Amino acid sequence: MIRRLVIGLVLVVASLGADAAPALATGSETPCVYTGGHISLLDTFDLLTGRDYRCVEIFADAAPDWQQWAAPGAVLSQDSTYRDFQWGDWAEQTASARQLIITLNLYPSSENSDPNVLAEGAAGNFESYATTFAQNLVNAGLGNSIIRLAHEANGDWYADSIPNTPSGDANWVQFWRNTVIAMRAVPGAHFKFDWTVNPGYRNIPLSNWYPGDDVVDIIGVDAYDAGVPASVPFSGRWNYLYNEPDGIGAVATFAQQHGKPISIPEWGLGPAAQPGDGQGGDDPAYINGIASVMRNDNVAYESYFFGELEQLQLENSPLSLAAYIYHFGPHGDAVGLPTSSPAPQVTITGGPADASTITAGPVTFTFSDSNPADTPVCSTDGQPWRACSTASSDTITVAAGWHYWRVQVGDQNEQMSLHGRTFTAN
Repeated sequence: MIRRLVIGLVLVVASLGADAAPALATGSETPCVYTGGHISLLDTFDLLTGRDYRCVEIFADAAPDWQQWAAPGAVLSQDSTYRDFQWGDWAEQTASARQLIITLNLYPSSENSDPNVLAEGAAGNFESYATTFAQNLVNAGLGNSIIRLAHEANGDWYADSIPNTPSGDANWVQFWRNTVIAMRAVPGAHFKFDWTVNPGYRNIPLSNWYPGDDVVDIIGVDAYDAGVPASVPFSGRWNYLYNEPDGIGAVATFAQQHGKPISIPEWGLGPAAQPGDGQGGDDPAYINGIASVMRNDNVAYESYFFGELEQLQLENSPLSLAAYIYHFGPHGDAVGLPTSSPAPQVTITGGPADASTITAGPVTFTFSDSNPADTPVCSTDGQPWRACSTASSDTITVAAGWHYWRVQVGDQNEQMSLHGRTFTAN
């Protein structure tokens, strides 16, 4: 959105294995989340919504030059301000399929002031960097990633947006095409490319800058609960957002015409008191609306923007959070999951209380499972899921500092029960 110039987070692609990690199948209403590049926020979102998210969106859009654009791990791999986890490691865990959605600029910031950059890209001058980028991902086992290339280009807040002139847009389209074709040519590359529209801005015909059916796999629309004029009654917010120019409805129709699934790569609530943004606050009708699109349209994935204002608003919106869990939680009706009866249930019965302070050293959590045939798994501080110490307890050793522990059970239909505790050791 125009109101958010997100500092890009980058994917670490060094020192990872070469085998491709399994990816979630798109076209199956995959629920995803953006957590600002922080594994701790992913755990927070898991616990808040009651499900183990296996699809994460990250940003690789802050590269200063072509070398770092092609190898984004070199940008912030040592900068804990923006990243506290190697998402390539997370995606490569093969116990269950994981999906990365990578948002990538068309070119690095070193080209921002070059008035001929689109013409040069259209001429194929930068294809070697696209090849290197793709090779780096394949070498890292990330050849199944979804790549959102030059997202929201109908806006005017990113340097790689379309210029909205016939020749400029034609060059942009050819540049986009060249990048995709070069990446796909790398052996082991099985990327899906998402062409993402920003709704309600500049109202440029989608056909003017659509790169073509042969290079686009998914057609996305970022759809925040924002930008609604004050004259629209609260009850009419969803209809306005759905029907605005280049909004969800228009993009869904365009995608259907081209035989493509849609995505909603960025969506979220915003505080109603935020000046000038036309946001709705606790707006369950908006959550219900997004869920209706997931149920009724051919949707590859959706990704809640769990960061900044959208995180705080969801955490502090009881009606919207209840709607989110109803539609997108472990038994949600909007994510294409079959149901079984009874659903699994695990309950923590002992161990440090949430937000408590304990003495560093060994600590034991106990729990009970409604189905003795289940196999609980445990995780400490965002590490990979592992077998718990026993079927009803988990003993870990912790150093001084803040920690979070989780236990989960699930069945073959992806119904699951997830609970955890946070605590500090000293």
